[in-house]
Amino acid sequence: MTVAVVAAMAEELASLSWRLAGKRPPQPGRWIECETGGREMLLATTGEGASQSSAALRALSSARSLDVVLGVGVGGGLSPELEAGDLVIAERVIDAATGAELTSEPTGWLTKGLRARSVQAGAVVSSPAIVWRAEAKRRLADLVVGAATAVVDLESAGWMAICAEAGLPVVIARCVCDPVDEDLPLDFEALRNPSGTVDRRRVVMAALVRPGVWIPLRRLERRVRAGSERIADWVLEVVAP
Repeated sequence: MTVAVVAAMAEELASLSWRLAGKRPPQPGRWIECETGGREMLLATTGEGASQSSAALRALSSARSLDVVLGVGVGGGLSPELEAGDLVIAERVIDAATGAELTSEPTGWLTKGLRARSVQAGAVVSSPAIVWRAEAKRRLADLVVGAATAVVDLESAGWMAICAEAGLPVVIARCVCDPVDEDLPLDFEALRNPSGTVDRRRVVMAALVRPGVWIPLRRLERRVRAGSERIADWVLEVVAP
């Protein structure tokens, strides 16, 4: 039994990587092999954005025989009731670029994911661009007809499509980092490089000319760190025998 846990950013896998392997998460496009509860675990960082993350997951599924993919990370809240730290398990994923809706098959893995402690079932909207304004998040929420709980991310629709191609069960879990009525500190979309990754050096340069964003940036960093802990707890509960 081989379980792949994939996240766009190394920071999102940090807690799980330290707990299971005693080391930092891998760089984009790479993975760490470890084990827990008699299951082989592959912890993989796919890189940010639909194109880069999809290519990395396709390469992983081609290189290794997988039994299930757990796609994890942080995301933005689209529902007023969601607070920072809430964990949403996707029953469906909507590709905002095409309007296509992808539904998770009702496997035992999805059932375990939904039965874990303190999670909420909901929908994930995958956007082609980082949604940093609260107003834009509220507009995206209109795409999620009939879902009381929803979050936005960049990668989940791509992961779902790759798993469908490979015939792999997949469960998506997103921890809320920024609630729906909260702007992100910077326009991170404008700070991405051609591969889709947010350029950390450009973030620092942008913050240097806007000193007022340092406090919200630190708050965001703490939330990502807390989200990594929450994700690790969930993964270990789901993969337990």
